[in-house]
Amino acid sequence: MDSPWVWSLLCSYLIAVLCETTQGVTLEAPDKTPWLGDSVTVRCVGSDIDMEKMSLYKDDRLVTEDVSHQIRRTNTRVELTISSVSDTDDGVYTCVSNDWIIYGQSRHIWIWAFSWIVPDQGSVALECSVEDFENPQWLRRSSLNVLDFEILNEHKTRISVTRGGVYSCRGVDTLIITKETNAIDIMETGLPLLMPSGVFIRDTVILRCVGPSNENLHFYKDGVIVKTDTNHQFKRTSETTVEMMIVSASGSDQGGYSCGMDGATLYTTKALRIHTDRSRSIELSADSLLIPERGRVMLSCEIESIQKYQWIRRTSTHTSHFEILNEATAKVYVHHGGVYSCRGKEELILTPESDFVTIWETVSNGAVVQPEPDWTEVFVGESLYLRCEVEDEGNSQWIYEWRRTGVDLPTATREYALSNVSESVSGNYSCRGRGAYQRTQWSQVTKLQVIDKAVPVVSVSPSWLSPGASVSLNCDVTSPSAGWRFYWYQAVPLPSGLYSYELLSGDTSGTAHASFSVHGLSSTTGFVCRAARGTDFYTEYSPPRFVWSADAGSRVAPDVFPKSSQHLTMDKVSVSCGPGSSDEEWRVQMFSLTTKSLQQCRSHTTEHTHTCEFSAPPETRAVFWCESGTGQMSDAVNITIHDAVVLLIPALPVPEGHAVSVSCKLRHSATFSFVHFYKDGQLIQKDSSRQYNISAVSKSDQGSYRCELQESAQQVLTSPESWLSVTCE
Repeated sequence: MDSPWVWSLLCSYLIAVLCETTQGVTLEAPDKTPWLGDSVTVRCVGSDIDMEKMSLYKDDRLVTEDVSHQIRRTNTRVELTISSVSDTDDGVYTCVSNDWIIYGQSRHIWIWAFSWIVPDQGSVALECSVEDFENPQWLRRSSLNVLDFEILNEHKTRISVTRGGVYSCRGVDTLIITKETNAIDIMETGLPLLMPSGVFIRDTVILRCVGPSNENLHFYKDGVIVKTDTNHQFKRTSETTVEMMIVSASGSDQGGYSCGMDGATLYTTKALRIHTDRSRSIELSADSLLIPERGRVMLSCEIESIQKYQWIRRTSTHTSHFEILNEATAKVYVHHGGVYSCRGKEELILTPESDFVTIWETVSNGAVVQPEPDWTEVFVGESLYLRCEVEDEGNSQWIYEWRRTGVDLPTATREYALSNVSESVSGNYSCRGRGAYQRTQWSQVTKLQVIDKAVPVVSVSPSWLSPGASVSLNCDVTSPSAGWRFYWYQAVPLPSGLYSYELLSGDTSGTAHASFSVHGLSSTTGFVCRAARGTDFYTEYSPPRFVWSADAGSRVAPDVFPKSSQHLTMDKVSVSCGPGSSDEEWRVQMFSLTTKSLQQCRSHTTEHTHTCEFSAPPETRAVFWCESGTGQMSDAVNITIHDAVVLLIPALPVPEGHAVSVSCKLRHSATFSFVHFYKDGQLIQKDSSRQYNISAVSKSDQGSYRCELQESAQQVLTSPESWLSVTCE
């Protein structure tokens, strides 16, 4: 249907002008009577007159310049321009001898259009009326808010226009420009109702209607106005455009759509068709989920029937805030970690988002595994922490990941606690930090080794007591050897045959050094150590080690049979706790110098003695002594077992003045040319006799003895060395 007539009437007050002329000066003023709002120019023109001294007066008052009154002077004229005539400009103007008087009346100005819209290949007629002006001036602007205008080459009251735009008109004369009429917004047909094709369910769809400026435009579906609800929202995007957004398209949104103005449909109905059988196919893929350090990852988005894409980055899968990337292609390269998705974004269609893909960025911050305490070898039962140190961690809130020999560990804390460890936690540990979709590189591995048992070894020096000498103890903990404190004990025999351990030092916190000195010992004593580190880890007790006395004059002494301290292999040897042991429970103790350990031997107890019997294997060296269940230890004897030749020498100390015979004994009968006897490494006898006799032994005879049997330079047999101990009578 045709649009109604649209017109505009501008009504203002007419101002009449009266002028008086005097000789020598001409006053030029408009022929037509000015109206309120007109622009008026009044000129004083003269010859042979100094125009610099010429002034304009209104009602005998000097006219000065202001916002609406500008005065321009030349050599021949003074020109006053009133940019917009008002009722205060009414009066008598004088220029030398000319007077100009303004009187008020009314002027009519209006414009109308025969249609708002220029049809295809057509035009729209506009008509303008400005009272007292037969040929108005036509103006065209691109929009209502634009000040710049185009002056049309038309000077008729009625014109035809083929372009859209904002049109107005006004009267123009040599010295008067009237106010403009109200503006009329004319539109071209173009595509006034726009809607997309190829719509799928769940798409966001835009329908766009173009109509007259600032009019109430409505959308109709199948002839019924569409109202706002959660799935249908409306927005004016410009003075002439309104959009309807279908948030999530469904089958019920199919139908014929049109738009109109207050019930009047402006355009032909168009059909919106939707694929209702399925959603649009959207697939997002990444060539890697981890951006290498200073690298990038390519993301690819495939969306059915879409040419333009929108890429989205979030900092969490649970946040509604996101960043739109400045990319519209199907493939993009990203340099930063985050949660990425894509969707199609055509002019009138926004597809649903794809599934999320989480991309991690590798940063240059280094990570290091730091044990606390700084041990990489620990014993079963110990506790420690592994701390993940990340460079510049004060600048980021890191979450930590841990691995043991390539297997992820269930912790996200900076410190990984290992309590009461077992061998199963041995392995290569590494860590890295992650935060805000950034990850450090995995640290270099730190190898942690858990050792089955912590059994220290105590050593004593010297092994045999000398009068007044100190004994040095040393406690050795097999690797790792760091961080220990040491405890020192005396081994005291118990009736059970075991030992109790009495702390030597009164300091219950232990010593920091692995050595300890004992002074004033005079009898056989056993020692034990153990070590501790951390807050609550202690090693086992070391096996006992002994320092022996040979001639302390203990009440009970070991009795060796045969009496020698050396014996041939497989000889039957017995050691007993001799006289003085019958009233207490004594036992024979044997310590192998070969294996550095206490050894068991066949033993039996008679009414008065405890006897240890053994047939020793070759190359055995052992120390024997007696212990009581009340904690006493006797002097000790040193027994050596040898295979070929032995030195028969008293096993027990010999009192001074007694005769001593030392002889060489062979396992097999043989004839040797010479027998050599040595004391403390010096030859003391060389003959064919296999015996060395001392008629009355003295302290000077005390020392280390051995013998050699020599048949030829190629055949020499040597006995082990043994100590001859001499005591005062």
